[in-house]
This record gives sequence, structure tokens and C-alpha cells, in this order.
Amino acid sequence: ACMEPMNATAQLKNGKLTIWAPNQSPTIMAMAGAAAAGVSRSDVEVVTTHLGGGFGRRAEPDFARYAAHLATHTGGRPVKVTWTREEDQSHDVYRPAAIARMKAVAKPGEGPSAFYAKVSSPSIQQSIMGRVIFSPPSPSPDKVAVDGIFNQPVDFPHVHVEAVHPAQTLPIGFWRSVGNSFNGFFHEGFMDEIAVATGQDPIEMRLRLMANYPPAVKVMEKLAEMSDWGRDPGPGRGLGAAFTYSFGSWCGQVIEVAETPGSIRVEKVWCAVDVGRAIDPSIVARQMTSGIVFGLSSAMGQKITLTDGEVQELSFWDYTPCGWRSARKWRSPCWRTRRRWAAPESRERRRQSLRLATPSLPRQVSG
Repeated sequence: ACMEPMNATAQLKNGKLTIWAPNQSPTIMAMAGAAAAGVSRSDVEVVTTHLGGGFGRRAEPDFARYAAHLATHTGGRPVKVTWTREEDQSHDVYRPAAIARMKAVAKPGEGPSAFYAKVSSPSIQQSIMGRVIFSPPSPSPDKVAVDGIFNQPVDFPHVHVEAVHPAQTLPIGFWRSVGNSFNGFFHEGFMDEIAVATGQDPIEMRLRLMANYPPAVKVMEKLAEMSDWGRDPGPGRGLGAAFTYSFGSWCGQVIEVAETPGSIRVEKVWCAVDVGRAIDPSIVARQMTSGIVFGLSSAMGQKITLTDGEVQELSFWDYTPCGWRSARKWRSPCWRTRRRWAAPESRERRRQSLRLATPSLPRQVSG
């Protein structure tokens, strides 16, 4: 749910269409607007405003298409369309459901000699193609479904990763970090299961498997140092670690939680990241901040349910993000490994931080 609901302003005047909209895909907006207004693509101008939150949702052209269609009936006057929060959330495109079956062969004290993963998730690409490109999608493999599993910096002698795409009538689309969001959870949760089953420390096992990937090793070593990994966190408390390589960045997190009656409370978050060259490290830090909050919100307080085809959660009161009251208490130092900056109370690029916030939780909860 973007903080600013979907909106667009359109004007059709003298055969020219202008669209003002917060969007992530001006070319697609122009294609949709041209089709709705019955003009040529070359007669469409898209003015991209500040987003008010995007997260993949504003790559969809539906709200701009609607405004362009209304503009054909206003005699050259501009028309602005703003959806209510309830309209926005109940007529959205949604993150696909996913499930994974994972197996490994490993001896006590050693990393896996064989790794198998099968992910079942509807194809985001096929769903989007049918809506956006205005042509029936052709069945084809969708790499998004295995992003975050097949391309991780860990060495297994034998690996098999595959995906299947069940039919899906619910419109699905990009959700911040896309396939890495659920596969980061699957992969890192399973890595912890392997560590427990083989009697190994989760970070030490990862370090051995990552030996051929120096940026990953540095990230995990710094995480262990920052979080004082290996210490006894005390009664009713636990630490969990996770790592993901995605979108060209190497990122790890450690989260400390405390047990509360019937629930848990996130106490601290540590994050280390290597994004390469950061022109403005403060932007990297802010994106990490939002990614961690976004990911933990999804893990701990948000879901979309449907009853008789209708979305039940309509606003932030029943689709609850982590608020300032809880998030301000998290201590989340971020350390960047290669290019000379270290910033307390900060984090990494938003997509990397999001996909790790969720998998860092399971081991702490399960003990």
C-alpha cells in the first residue's frame, strides 16, 4: 500500500494528450493513455511527479488509463482522478502467493553436498504482460520465481532449482524486491534449518559456504562483530541472521527479538551491505531504513485476504504497518563494506533490506 493512493491528471486538447502522474513506467503510461484516448503514441506526453511511494505498484498504468479515458469527455479541460484508500487497496495488483519445497544432503559439521529447491508461484511476468502489453501472454519460464534462490553466493557441489507457475486469476504484480522477497525467506530459513540439523553456528556455516565470495564474507563478518554474535542474549531473547545477494548488492542482517505474552517484540536490527560505489551514502541509509520497516511490517502485521472475491483489508487500520512508536526503538546500525563509509543508526538499499527483514525472524522465534 503506497502512502499516496493512485492518482493521475489528464488533458486531451487539440489532439494531444498530457498525463501528470506519479509513476514508475512513463513509456507504459504513454502506451495506455494513447490507447484510451485514441491518439498516437507520439501525441502523448507523460509528466512524472513525485511518487508518494511506488514499490512496483506505480508501474501499472490503470489509474493513468482511467484519467485519459475521462479526458476524452471533458472538452479539452484537464481531469484529475484520485482513488480513495479503500478503492486503491481493494482494486490493486497483489504480491503472488508462493510455496517452496527444499531438500539438502549434509553431514554433521559440514555444509550441504546437494541442494534442491522447487518453488511454486504464479508468474508475475505473464500476469503483467496480459494487462500492460495488451496482448495474450505466451507461457514461458519466469526467472522472477526463483530470484533469491538460484543466484546466491554459496557453493553447493550439486544444485537443482526449479519453478512451476500455477494458474492465477487474481491480478498479481511487482512487490518491493519481487521474487527475492519470498525466496529470501525460503532460502535463508532453510539455511538455518540445515545449520541446526548439522550442529553448526548459522553465521559460521554461511561463512564457509561463501568462501569464494569476498564481499559476502565481509558482510557476514561485520554483522557478527556489530551484533556481538555468539553471546547469550538472555532469557526470552534470541538472535537471527540472514543474507541475500540481489540487484547487484550484498546484504545481511541480524535481528534480536524478545518474547512477550503471545507474541514477540523486535528489539534491535543490525545491517551490513555492499552496494558498490554509493554517490550519496545518506540515500542508501534511508532506503535501508524504509526497507527494514517495510519488511518487518509485512512479516508481523500485514496480510491480504479475500472473501467471495472481495479484498477484506481496506486501509492502514486493518493492514497495519510498523509505526513510529515501535520502529523508533530499533537500533539499526548499517556498515558498508567496500567503499569507505560507516554510519550508525542507518541501513541499505530498500530492496535488499526488505527481503532480509523477514527471513531474519524465523530462527529467533523457533529458538
